[in-house]
Amino acid sequence: MPEELGSFRAYDYKIEYRGGDKEYIFQTESGTGYSCYFANASAYFEEYPLIKDDIVTLD
Repeated sequence: MPEELGSFRAYDYKIEYRGGDKEYIFQTESGTGYSCYFANASAYFEEYPLIKDDIVTLD
């Protein structure tokens, strides 16, 4: 089993800006690259006006 599976240690990452939003980029020890960012999901929750502007997704 690769070391990173089940590991709780932090990965080194860098932050890039894409369209004004932060994108977090990191690579595992085995060379697999990942890109994570938060996207606005408020349009999916129009029926909840009190909270809809605070909802994001992790992509």
